[in-house]
Amino acid sequence: MVKILRGLLNRLKFNTKIIVEKKVDETYANKLKKEIKRYKNKQKEFEEASLNFSKITSYFISKKVSHSILEDMTGTKPSRFCIQNSKMVSVDSWRELYILCLQYLNELDTKKFDNLINNEKYCSASKRKIFAKNSKDLSYTPRKIKKDFYADCNFSTKDLTRILIGLFKIFNIKSDEFQIYLYEK
Repeated sequence: MVKILRGLLNRLKFNTKIIVEKKVDETYANKLKKEIKRYKNKQKEFEEASLNFSKITSYFISKKVSHSILEDMTGTKPSRFCIQNSKMVSVDSWRELYILCLQYLNELDTKKFDNLINNEKYCSASKRKIFAKNSKDLSYTPRKIKKDFYADCNFSTKDLTRILIGLFKIFNIKSDEFQIYLYEK
């Protein structure tokens, strides 16, 4: 009977040792999981921060080089522009540059500018209007240029520059009279 009790006691000790080791292993595994999760979160934060930093530092303003509207501007961002030796205007986007150019052209010759609404040349490839008297007549992103004159602004950089080139021809502005400065990589 003593032998049996000793055998049971040894088994019980062995089983408790396994259970204790299992618990230790589980708590250690949980700690490891938490550390790995914390590490991954830190890694994500670092990657996001470095991505934001690279976005900020990947562009610098080219103060010396002016570009022609005839160049391919795809993948660039405007910083400022000048039309017909007027004062330099700072911009943050191609859309803003487009709107400010339209306002300049309106000030230059209001009659020509008002006639743009009726000009069939200023329809997109899908025959949607670019200019209208009412914002509801435009498809996507109408912007008010002046009273009763709205312009659609949902275009790529290439399309915006094409539209501006056509407008400059109507208003007798030569391409070398439009200077644009870009944020450059």
